[in-house]
Amino acid sequence: LIDATKGHQLWSESYDREVKDFFDVQDEITKEIITALEVKLTKGEQARLFAKGTDNVEAWALGAKAWKLATNYSKENNVKARELSKDALKLDPDYAFPWTVQAQTHFTDVRVGYSKNPEESIKKAIQMGKKALALDPEDPLAHSLLGTVYLFQRKHEEALAEGQRAISIAPNYADGYHNLSQIMRYSGRFEEALTLIKKGIRLYPNPKVGYPWTLGRAYVDLGRYEETIAIAKQLQERCLKGECQPWFAKPHLIASYMGLGREDEAKAEAKKLGVEGDEMINWGKVIESVWEAKVEPTLMQPTFIADFPVEISPLAKKHRDNDRLTERFELFIGGQEMGNAFSELNDP
Repeated sequence: LIDATKGHQLWSESYDREVKDFFDVQDEITKEIITALEVKLTKGEQARLFAKGTDNVEAWALGAKAWKLATNYSKENNVKARELSKDALKLDPDYAFPWTVQAQTHFTDVRVGYSKNPEESIKKAIQMGKKALALDPEDPLAHSLLGTVYLFQRKHEEALAEGQRAISIAPNYADGYHNLSQIMRYSGRFEEALTLIKKGIRLYPNPKVGYPWTLGRAYVDLGRYEETIAIAKQLQERCLKGECQPWFAKPHLIASYMGLGREDEAKAEAKKLGVEGDEMINWGKVIESVWEAKVEPTLMQPTFIADFPVEISPLAKKHRDNDRLTERFELFIGGQEMGNAFSELNDP
């Protein structure tokens, strides 16, 4: 198979089979060509992982389509992904990949807020991820997915172990580096998180919007705000093309503008999220308003939020490393504040 515009060879293979095997060979060639094109043009080497573990071309095609829908994260596509992965398993019950897709759909239900019973959805995600590993202990997709689920459960050691296992099995698995980058970030290892997401992007010829988003987040964590702004503006262009929701890059822009002291620009971006009025009087109130409107309602699992802005914490001591923040934390469960604590200011 040759790229006629550049003269490059995209795929080649030879087959020595009996005539009676013609249709099996035809199916195999179809699968090999599509995989080769995905490796060269879109997904990189990780495309080969989706094809691993089955000789049933129809099951493979259903699984690949289901994965694409499952990683789109819309509610409708998540439901379709679950249905397609079930269809793939009817054709080949021992194919590990559709079990991983099933696990992903249940995790998405929790992560995006679709599930009416998050605890049960997490349980199913873990069960199906482990089912995939029972069929194929060397499945990097299942290891990586379980790593993100364990991270969600605040099980950092288990998350790191699964994430590192995934890329040790498949050193060219781009999504594995992306997921491990996020695990490192939530473990406070920001430089390692940046290195990992950069490698993931190098391995992915046409990375999904989640990749530059994670790269931008890594730059925010390291205080590299100008680089974050550049990434966020590129993301906005992709969102305008329909690849993501219009608000997707706004948090990065707001955080970066505030970090640079460009409060008017931060307020302008916050207004685009529907946050405006009297609550926009200063940097701390911008953070609080965006937080209350867009983040707080999504915190279903027990979550501690720390280091509140000075402007909204008048009785708390200033943070030991940042004068704009305070030593204060709140606990949220089910989208509700369940606790508030801070180091009290001795001399207000």
